[in-house]
Amino acid sequence: MNLPAPSYYSLRKEYEQKPQPIKGKVLRIEGLSANERAYNPTVIEDNGTQYLIARVESTTSNWVIPESYDPKAVFFKKNADGTWLPDPEIPPFLLLEDPFATWINDEDGTPLLIVAGVQIDRTAAKPSYYTSFFKGKNLHTLEREPFTKISHMKDIRLLQRKATKEIAVCTRPLIYGDNTGRIGMFNIKSINELNTDQAFSACVFVSQVADGTWIGANKMYLLNNPITNKEEVGVLCHVAYLDPDKSQHYSAAVFKYDPEEPCNHEYPGFTPKMIAIRDNFEEGPTKTEQLKDVIFPAGLEHQQDGMVKLYAGLSDAAIGSVILPDPFV
Repeated sequence: MNLPAPSYYSLRKEYEQKPQPIKGKVLRIEGLSANERAYNPTVIEDNGTQYLIARVESTTSNWVIPESYDPKAVFFKKNADGTWLPDPEIPPFLLLEDPFATWINDEDGTPLLIVAGVQIDRTAAKPSYYTSFFKGKNLHTLEREPFTKISHMKDIRLLQRKATKEIAVCTRPLIYGDNTGRIGMFNIKSINELNTDQAFSACVFVSQVADGTWIGANKMYLLNNPITNKEEVGVLCHVAYLDPDKSQHYSAAVFKYDPEEPCNHEYPGFTPKMIAIRDNFEEGPTKTEQLKDVIFPAGLEHQQDGMVKLYAGLSDAAIGSVILPDPFV
C-alpha cells in the first residue's frame, strides 16, 4: 500500500523530534556596499580553492520595478581570518539570481565547468523567467554568453555520472501553478541536448510531496548503493510551504534515486528527509518578516570526522553553515 505523500509540516514535525545540531553560524561576508546582501549561494571547488557563488542584491531591489532590480552572481573566496571576500579576478554575472555550479566532462573528456542562474524575461507583456547556462574550463574562463536557456523554469541541476557517462538532470516544472513545483528527472548524453523541450519532458514525480507543499533540487551527488553496488543520485533539495498570510517556510532536505529506474509519475518513493531548518542557525538579518523562516541549501562540504558542513542562504539576507551527520549515509 502506498503511503500518502508527506506535507511540509509532517516532514518538519518528524525532523524536530530528532536530536538537533549545534547552532550553525552566519558567515562573515565582506566587500559589499552597506545596502547589499549576499544569499542563496552554491558551493564549487576550482583548482583546489573553494568558492561560494552567491546572489548579491540591494535591499531595495524588486524585480517588479526594473529600475530597482539589481541581482548579480558574485564569486567569493574564504580569507585567512574566516571572512568571505569577492574574487577581484572574476567579474560578477549581472542580473543573475540563485546561481548554481557543477563540473561535467566535455565531449573530449576534459573537465568543463557549468554555471547557471535565473534571469527575468521582460520581452513579453507579462514578465517571465528562464535559467541561463554558461560554460568554461574554470571560473576565470567562463563564457559570458549562455550556451542554452531553459524557459519558464528554475531549480535545474546537473550531475555527471560515471557508470554511463550520461548527465543526470533535475528540473522543476510548475505542474500545479505557482509555488507548487515538483522535481522532474531525466538523463542526457551531452549538454548540447539540454533545452526547454527536454526539461519539460522530464518524468515528474507528482507524489513526492503533498498538495500545497513544493520541492526543488539544489545540488546533486553521485552515490553508490552498498547493497546493489549500483550508482545512485543523492539530491540536496528544499521543501517549502506558503502560509495564508504569505509567510514562506523553506527547509533543507535530501533524497536518493536510481537514474536507471523507468519513469513512473506516481512512484511513492523518493520521500524527502528534512536535514536542517532556519532555527538550526544563529539569528541574522531577514529581507522581510515573511522570509524569516527560510533556508536555501547550497551544498555539502565533507569533514574529516565523517560529518558534513551544510551551506545555505538564510532569509534572503545572509549565508550560513551548520555541521550535520552525512545525510546520505
